[in-house]
Amino acid sequence: AFGTCPLSTEGAHDLISRTRAAALLRGYRGTPFADEEALVAAMVRLSQFAQANSATIAEIDVNPIRVLTAGQGVIALDALIVRKQH
Repeated sequence: AFGTCPLSTEGAHDLISRTRAAALLRGYRGTPFADEEALVAAMVRLSQFAQANSATIAEIDVNPIRVLTAGQGVIALDALIVRKQH
C-alpha cells in the first residue's frame, strides 16, 4: 500500500489495513498481537522526516521492519536513504 507524506496516524492505520500483513499483526492463528501502534508511530515519524527533508532526499527504503510483540516496539533491520543529486 502506498500513501503520501506526511502520513497521519489514521492514514498509517489505513495503509496497514490494506495489506495482507494486517492479519498477522493482529494475532493470526493464536500468535500474540504485534505492536501495531509502534509500527504506526514509526510510519508517521518516518513520513514526517521525509517531508521535512524532501529537498535533499530522493528515496527512503526501510525493509524489513520487524514488529515485535505488543508493547515491545519495532526494529528496522535494514534501511537506505538516497540523497538527491544536485
